Amino acid sequence: QWSGAEYAGFSTIEPWRPVHENYLQVNVAAQENDPDSLLSHYQELIALRKEHPALGEEGIIILNTGTTRVFAALRHHQDEILLVVVNLSDEPISDYLISGEEITLDDGSYDLETLFGDGETQPATISDGRLWEFQPVPELLPFSTHIMKFD
Repeated sequence: QWSGAEYAGFSTIEPWRPVHENYLQVNVAAQENDPDSLLSHYQELIALRKEHPALGEEGIIILNTGTTRVFAALRHHQDEILLVVVNLSDEPISDYLISGEEITLDDGSYDLETLFGDGETQPATISDGRLWEFQPVPELLPFSTHIMKFD
């Protein structure tokens, strides 16, 4: 839905399918200048993907989070390694721990630089080629996305 104009801005004539009844409130024009809108959220993610090849390449390791409410993965391309963590639920989550094997980093402690999302991050420790029960952000807000770069 492009705007609050008649027919949601798709056409000046009646389309073959009716527009959704919420077109006056939910449309691109209404979200363009709102930094908290879904449109802005996706624009930021698209810009981040263009800037960081790891988000668009095939290198991905799905991580264990101990819960189906949290998705986590490592994305990598050449020397860049990113951690993506998503709260898939409508409630805040703090009872998750991320673990994974076959991590493509040398053993040691790594700071995480936040590229997308809010909250202070905790350092990650790689030991024996594994990420052990790690919580990068103490609390994940509902439906939040966090993208962090290993430094």
